Amino acid sequence: MEELGLNAIIVTLAVSTGLRGLTFLTFGTQTVMAPDTRLLDIEGVKVFGLDISVIAFFLLGIVFALMLRFTVHGVNTFAIGGNRRAALDAGVNVTRHVLANFALSGVMAGLVGVIMVAQLGAASPVYGKDYELWATIAVVLGGTALAGGRGAILGTIVADLSLTVLRNGLNLMKIALELSKSDPTYELLATKFFEHFVYISAAMKKMGGRDYQLWDEKDGFFYDVLRYPNGDFHKFRVRSLVGLIPLFAIEVLHHSEIEQHKTFLADIEWFIRNRSDLVGHACCALDDNGDRRYVMGVVDRAHLSRIMTRLLDPAEFLSPAGIRSLSKFHLEHPVDFGDVSLKYEPAESAEKIKGGNSNWRGPVWFPTTYLLIESLVRFSEAYGSGFAVPPPGRENAPVTPKALASDVANRLISIFQRDQHGSRPCYGMTSKFQQDPHWRDHLLFHEYFNGDDGAGLGATHQTGWTGLVANLIAEWRK
Repeated sequence: MEELGLNAIIVTLAVSTGLRGLTFLTFGTQTVMAPDTRLLDIEGVKVFGLDISVIAFFLLGIVFALMLRFTVHGVNTFAIGGNRRAALDAGVNVTRHVLANFALSGVMAGLVGVIMVAQLGAASPVYGKDYELWATIAVVLGGTALAGGRGAILGTIVADLSLTVLRNGLNLMKIALELSKSDPTYELLATKFFEHFVYISAAMKKMGGRDYQLWDEKDGFFYDVLRYPNGDFHKFRVRSLVGLIPLFAIEVLHHSEIEQHKTFLADIEWFIRNRSDLVGHACCALDDNGDRRYVMGVVDRAHLSRIMTRLLDPAEFLSPAGIRSLSKFHLEHPVDFGDVSLKYEPAESAEKIKGGNSNWRGPVWFPTTYLLIESLVRFSEAYGSGFAVPPPGRENAPVTPKALASDVANRLISIFQRDQHGSRPCYGMTSKFQQDPHWRDHLLFHEYFNGDDGAGLGATHQTGWTGLVANLIAEWRK
């Protein structure tokens, strides 16, 4: 990479994909058990009540932060990233420093692998899948410039912890509450997950009092924001799944379910009374016929109403086959940034990234739509049957979140059903699969589906997520 001038991130992703493929060819999907039980004992070591892996995480963070700030190697690393030519002219051995950093990264990746084996007691090609992408996201969110010359270990640690809590916080909170039934110490842990979720949810919409936030009140949608080093920012007004994912973070706790957890309940009530500046963005208490419930979510009632309007609109997200990954609005209104443009593409991508075989610019994807259906059901539980949103052009026929969930579930199921002409939408215009008696009743599980007509696209063996149609049939066609 150093001699050829290749982009390190691109090469890392390419090599990791190649090595993972090699392990699949060698071992398949089998799990290899740890050969030495002494390795498993490492994970059981605790210092001041903390797992050794947690101690290692923070100690290494401190070591690398000090190294980057106070050592010659750290100073030269920033110099190389900021201006490679100037670093060479100043006499810095660029090749040596770059190779040293690559070697350190490799050692850290190997250490993570050892810790994972110690935690899980086994190794498999599927373990750690996509961790490299989450690691890259944490680094970028932590303030590191991909072009080099700027970055901070502390920012990366904070971003990593924030991503972890936001992805898993509510689930971990409920797990801790369940465990606290037999061990009360877990109740304090549940409170901590609740607090972290509130802080992060509020930050998504308040952004520390800055002039921008991820929620756009004018459009009623969540957008990505690019912040420049000088403080300027650019809001990407792209209506995509990215703006729908905040709906996934929703949980409802009924008072009757948690009244035995006195400490946790008292903490929630205290937050609601004393930190309305934060809780108003992430948690509320509702009373309905004596049923007091606590609704926790990034999206509140007002936000949900605005977002559902777009979900109910066939000109935006609502497809005959489910929920589009990109609003159809962008068919006529592409989003331009620099010399690139993004527009609605319901089938295969026009830009042949990854061979054009993984398009998120319009098609329907099962895993994200399934999570959306689950979230809409929880929103109905949260706000009751009295909360409904009228679809565009049908103001006299408001739809509840659960009714929308049912409609979307049935649209996904219908992809595989015969229509009035005896054709299945999933097979599109492929007459062999539509008419041949040897094929027409043997369903394929496509990777994703045309956002306009439901025709199957991409790989045809994605049972891992498209197989969720079986769950939908069991849950919505009883």
